[in-house]
Amino acid sequence: MTAERVEAQAAAPVHRPDRVLMPFRRTRPNGAADPGWVPIDWADALDLIQARIAATVARSGPEAVAVGVTTPSGTAIADSFPWINRLAHAIG
Repeated sequence: MTAERVEAQAAAPVHRPDRVLMPFRRTRPNGAADPGWVPIDWADALDLIQARIAATVARSGPEAVAVGVTTPSGTAIADSFPWINRLAHAIG
């Protein structure tokens, strides 16, 4: 496979018109035939994540929350590594 073809295939999901552009929240139990996904705004999504992390830390301590990163030298995550590191330190 040529490098051009690999690049084109890697970029394809970014240009799909039906790609997910916003967070969604499940409104029905896991395993339901229809999970009842509803769109929510980014502020609400981040608030839900923060609340769940805080509840886990309060219940089980900061060691109960794992923050993982692939190798920052070989992936696009490298630009975000300082923010991920900051998040891990904020959790405890």
